[in-house]
Amino acid sequence: MGNMLEETTRNRLIQSIVNKRFPSNSPEDRLGAKDLRKRLERMRTGALRNLDEAEGESG
Repeated sequence: MGNMLEETTRNRLIQSIVNKRFPSNSPEDRLGAKDLRKRLERMRTGALRNLDEAEGESG
């Protein structure tokens, strides 16, 4: 249950960031929003991977 809550919170945070940066629904903004969403996901994935590696080294 906690994992699903974390996923929902993460999605809301990403959507909030994207909406602030690209408030209109123009084609240009939609493309920019899609790119930003992908970059945020990659950043999150990389951060989680680094955290897993750090925990593996200390554990």
